[in-house]
Order: sequence, then C-alpha cells, then structure tokens
Amino acid sequence: MLIGILMFPIYFYMTPSFLLAIILSFFAQIPLLIDGFTQKWKWRSSSNLLRITTGVLSGNGMGLFISSSVIWILS
Repeated sequence: MLIGILMFPIYFYMTPSFLLAIILSFFAQIPLLIDGFTQKWKWRSSSNLLRITTGVLSGNGMGLFISSSVIWILS
C-alpha cells in the first residue's frame, strides 16, 4: 500500500477527469476488500504475492483519489 501511496505525486501530472478518477479509485479497492473478507471469514488463506498485489492496487487507488480530490478542490 505504501508503494502505491508514494506514487500519488505522479497522478498530479496525469490525472483523468474527476468522475473517472473516483470510479477507478473505487474499483481499485475491491480486490483488497475481497481478499480481506475472505480471510476474515476463513474461506482461504492469503499469500504474500496476493497481499502485495492487492496492497499496490489499493495504494494506487488511494493516491489517485487523493490527487484528483486535491486538484478538484483547488480548481
């Protein structure tokens, strides 16, 4: 997740429209939610590769959301 959040300054240079950024940010959180809840309900156990993948996706989604929100507020 930290890797994805650290990439959010890049999004200031290539941010899509606000609505598209919100939609992409929302869909980037879904794999993390699925992974977390299936582990919580003990349906399966996770691997380190899956945790890294979902964390990077989620962090990128958060970075995109933060940068697009800041750009939208300042405009």
